[in-house]
Amino acid sequence: MGSDESLIMDCPHGMSDVNFCTYCAPLPIGIKSKVYITKSGGVFHNDRDCPLLRSGQSSASSQGLKNYDVEVVSFGRTSERGACHWCCALFNALQKDFFLGCFIREGDEWVNAYFLASRVIAERNGKKYYEHKVTKNKESEFCVSNMDIRITDFPSQS
Repeated sequence: MGSDESLIMDCPHGMSDVNFCTYCAPLPIGIKSKVYITKSGGVFHNDRDCPLLRSGQSSASSQGLKNYDVEVVSFGRTSERGACHWCCALFNALQKDFFLGCFIREGDEWVNAYFLASRVIAERNGKKYYEHKVTKNKESEFCVSNMDIRITDFPSQS
């Protein structure tokens, strides 16, 4: 068997190559193997505790709409949905191939990073406080506060 043939594995879902199967193919960067959806939601979430998933559930309840249970599904079952703006921020940026340069504070130094998303976490006396998602390596994401980020004014295409 040639070396190329040894890399092709049979798929238990009937595909001749796992790379063509939505269940077996390698996951894109920024996506977990199990994601979270609701019956009426238009996006999937990486995190069960995503604040946007919780706020969507709260919003539906406050409007008198049916609040469906959160389901755990494989990423392969999400093809008809978008990805959450917050908990799938790295995946979304990679799909668009668009990253906004920024600096983040690490100790006493400012280092280069890429801005992914923001959300308001509190509002006091007319002032909004934000949490920001950033990446340094385009492979993992993490959060920083307003005090630990400086957005630069240049977009960065990778």
